[in-house]
Amino acid sequence: MLNLSCGEPTTNREDECAIAERAFKESYIRVAHPKRNGHTVAVIGSGPAGLAAANRLNRMGYTVTVFERLEKPGGLLRYGIPNFKLSKNVIDRRLTLMQDEGITFCCNHDIDLQRLPSDFDAYVVATGTPTARDLDIPGRELKGIYPALDLLAQQNRILAGHEYTDEERISGRNKHVLVIGGGDTGSDCIARTAQG
Repeated sequence: MLNLSCGEPTTNREDECAIAERAFKESYIRVAHPKRNGHTVAVIGSGPAGLAAANRLNRMGYTVTVFERLEKPGGLLRYGIPNFKLSKNVIDRRLTLMQDEGITFCCNHDIDLQRLPSDFDAYVVATGTPTARDLDIPGRELKGIYPALDLLAQQNRILAGHEYTDEERISGRNKHVLVIGGGDTGSDCIARTAQG
């Protein structure tokens, strides 16, 4: 409709963001207090799938604890998507809402799937894809070759205030950089590399 009336189409993402922002601003999104059913669930992983599962289970009355191996919840949302695409305060706002609704988050917990935490009635394993598909090509063992998420996660941590030594820091500054893969993740790496 916008294209027909103004010649300026918009994307679903922009529409969804505008609707969600307006809903928060006008207090349509409120803390829910579901009636508890007496059962507990452990969600292993706090990326998009883990958070969605935790939210749905909580709304159904389960007492939910989310275990995350990293220092903050969000998984790919926090560490894989650059800030210019997804501001981390959007994630934090949603996490605060989930905590207010009764969900517990336990960070810095690297759960061994062979020894799941006890005292839960059920488990959801939503560990995502933290291990990149490696390339078996000559020269792969050379210095200066990184999986995309290593670069993106480090950049997001730097923006959050973490510090790295020069040896630890992944930087493309004053270097010729080749990014293999042309999807969103590859484009994000190019944007991050250009910023140094």
